[in-house]
Amino acid sequence: MITKTKKATADSAQTFSVTSDGAHWICSGSLVFDTARSALEHSRALALPASGEIDCAHISHVDSTAVAFLLAMKRRAIDEQRTLTFIHTPPALLDLAALYGAADLLFPG
Repeated sequence: MITKTKKATADSAQTFSVTSDGAHWICSGSLVFDTARSALEHSRALALPASGEIDCAHISHVDSTAVAFLLAMKRRAIDEQRTLTFIHTPPALLDLAALYGAADLLFPG
């Protein structure tokens, strides 16, 4: 039997934010299907980080959409002829990137 599960409760509201401290971007919250579009739109309003680093330590929940978001950030960096590195990446996100064959693109070396 297949049962439908409830979506996240208000206590685990699905939000995602990208902030900049001038040198780095700091990502926090859930980077999932429900938050990806607004995350991408918000990130476009920010200049890429001067250090070229995006800190992913505070990303709490991910799905395959998170991999697509990071790939979009890499494409943007290439378009702007900048280097971009993701630091403090949660293990679940590393696993998803590997599953989709994107780990070498997102996390070289």
